[in-house]
Amino acid sequence: MGMNRREFMKAGLAGTASALVCGNAFARDIERYASSGPFVFPSPVYRTLGRTGMKISVVSSAPC
Repeated sequence: MGMNRREFMKAGLAGTASALVCGNAFARDIERYASSGPFVFPSPVYRTLGRTGMKISVVSSAPC
């Protein structure tokens, strides 16, 4: 069985209350991220593959 009417109303009221309480903090975070400038992708990192001398890109950013 799914959600009944009482559970639906509780969830809706909880969501509305949290939006009202945290709304200003969320708006400040959005403004901060929007004013930080455009996102720039980092340049790819390449490593030499064994004795072949072939350059391949690193898939993860974990240190070797």
